[in-house]
This record gives sequence, structure tokens and C-alpha cells, in this order.
Amino acid sequence: EDVLGRAPVAHDFAQSIRELDASHGIVIGVLGAWGHGKSSFINLMIEQFTQPAPLTVVTFNPWLFSGTPQLTDVFFRELAAELRLEDKSRFGDIAEGLDKYGDILSPIAAIPWFGGWFDRTFKALKTSAFYMRDRKKGTRSLRDKVTDALSALDQPIVVVIDDIDRLTSSEIRDIFKLVRLTASFPNIIYLLAFDRTRVERALTDDGVEGRAYLEKILQLSFDLPAIPHEVLRRQIFERLSLVVDGIEDVRFTGEWWADVFVEVIEPLIQNLRDVTRLALSARPAVRALGREIETVDLLALEAVRVFRPEV
Repeated sequence: EDVLGRAPVAHDFAQSIRELDASHGIVIGVLGAWGHGKSSFINLMIEQFTQPAPLTVVTFNPWLFSGTPQLTDVFFRELAAELRLEDKSRFGDIAEGLDKYGDILSPIAAIPWFGGWFDRTFKALKTSAFYMRDRKKGTRSLRDKVTDALSALDQPIVVVIDDIDRLTSSEIRDIFKLVRLTASFPNIIYLLAFDRTRVERALTDDGVEGRAYLEKILQLSFDLPAIPHEVLRRQIFERLSLVVDGIEDVRFTGEWWADVFVEVIEPLIQNLRDVTRLALSARPAVRALGREIETVDLLALEAVRVFRPEV
């Protein structure tokens, strides 16, 4: 559900992206703090990408892979696999080129019998031969092959990379290096979601400001607005109402609730993710003890336990 009313803005932003010239590739950022709805905003954008003239949307989840070597090794392979799933006959050449391009760039590729290579579908006896042949050719010929195949597309491919700000600093740097390697591929639109402060801090290195590095990569960005106070409060009330709904003889003193909510609970909640965390935590406590212990106290204690565990 679009509880924040962002669908019109997300659809308009997605439509403006569709109208951009992607012949030299585009990198776009959706920026916002943790829990402020970046993933939901992107999902709303994808609604517009998939209609009426659908664009191919490929999602890469960096959280599924840990460590710098594995990220480098799987990035291109995952994009290739997603494209094959979308339409093998249409994207087959692109997928094959990305596969090999990733093999050449991956540090694990220097040891062809270990790491990610072990899981390949290539026959063992052929792997080494393919690897050596492609290494001799270098990246230029593979890049040209991928570029030609992408240039022939009548619509760009959208590559979504979410939750970048949850990675380690070294992994964040690697994700942006990998994007930079392919940022100029034609008909590729990267849609990156992250917290600007976290990523800029991770990209700052050897005297180079992270913001300057980021500005060289992003062509366009959208900063999510803060969640309106009244919207957040309404969501808290709705979710907590569901917590006590259906419990018979629940102990709830209404005249205490306003003070406890304003002074204890509301200041601890910063975003919609916090609302969900509190509701999920409070539900079993209230259902188990709501007939015996004042529910206002239970909700306050759960809020402190979840958001201020040191207390």
C-alpha cells in the first residue's frame, strides 16, 4: 500500500527517466535515510517501468553475497542470469558478454579452478581453455561485443541495486566501482538506492571526498522527502490498534495513553520501519499479558526495550 502517498511522484519520476537519452548509459540515485521508504518508492517506479510499453527490469541484491571478491565475481554473472530469465533469445548475446566480461575483471578469475568458477555450468576441461582465450583477448573485445548487442535494443534495461548503504564500506566502494565499469554501456539505466551520508562516508578515501566521487557517477538523483509527522503518527495509531484488537478484557487506561505516547513512545519512532518493529514486538506481549498488566505500560516498555535496549 502507498501509505505515504508517493505513487504519483514515483510514477512521474520514472516517466521522466524513460524520456532520457540512455544511449551512453545513465546512473540514477534514489536517496534517503534508512527506513524512509526507498525500496517502496522504487517498487512504485517499477510499476511505471512495466507499463504500458514495458522496460526490462533486473534486480541485483548485493546482500546475498558477502565480501569484496564475491561481489566482483557474481555481479556480472547475476545480471546475465536475470537477463536470460527475462528473454534468453533476446538477451542471450548480452548475457554471454557480461558473463565473460565479469570473468576477466574478477580477481577470483585469476584462479580458474576455484571460487565462483567451481559453480559454472562449463565443463571442467573446457573452463581453463575458455578462460585463457578470453584473458588473451582482454576486455576491449568483450566490451565491444556487449556494447553492440545493447545498442541494438529498442528499449533500455533498468538495473536496480537496493540497500547499498547496508553493506560494509569496502563493499560499497566495490559496488560503485562495478557500476562505473559499465556506466557507459548503452541502454543500461542503473537505479541505485542508498543513504547519501552513509555512502559518501564510505567513498571518502585518500583525501578524495566521497561526495565528489559520487557526483562523477550519478547523472540524476532524487531525494526522498521526510515522512510528514501526521502521517507517521497515523501509522503508529493504526498499527498499535491492531495489536490490541481482538483481545477481550484488555487493561487499557485511555487517560494515561496520551501522555505516555507523546512523552515516551513517539519520540523513539523515526520512520515506518520503526513502526513495524514496535508493532511486531508489542503484539505477543500484549496478547499474553494485556489482561493482567496495563497495556499502556506494556507498549511503553516494549518501545524502550526495542529502541533503547541499553536502558
